Amino acid sequence: ALTEYGGNMMVVGGTATGKTTLMNAILLFIPSQKKIVSIEDTREINLIHENWVPMTTRPGFGQLNRETGKRNGEIDMFDLLTITMRQRPSYVVVGEVRGAEAFTLFQAMSIGRYVFGTFHADDISTFIHRMESKPINVPRNMLLTLDVVIILQNVTDERGSRRRIKTVS
Repeated sequence: ALTEYGGNMMVVGGTATGKTTLMNAILLFIPSQKKIVSIEDTREINLIHENWVPMTTRPGFGQLNRETGKRNGEIDMFDLLTITMRQRPSYVVVGEVRGAEAFTLFQAMSIGRYVFGTFHADDISTFIHRMESKPINVPRNMLLTLDVVIILQNVTDERGSRRRIKTVS
């Protein structure tokens, strides 16, 4: 229902817990007439959706510009998110939320954009703490715009190592 009718979701887990794999699977259920824009550092989201616009960051070159804090030609997650909002997507998908772009992402949620993202944390309390702390600084009331948080983990037992959904909140 979240993919068909809209909502905001974060898939959260540690390294190699399957965050992007699960995100790719969930995104397949978004109706084909909806526009999806994905934003990533490294392209990992892969959709067979005709209205999908993938965007990736780009490193800059040369000296660091003192005014912007960036190199010439650099395009970061914040830049891509700003561009994305002008495109009026039905869904915004952000691979690995980790910096100042998170605040803009939550603003997008609060004005009615549907946002799905992945985030690196081992549990819900760590997720909330990291979201509320520097450099992300998302206020608790903005976190309430999330409809679903899925926590993933790796489990190792006598049968070996596997990934699983630990919690859906």
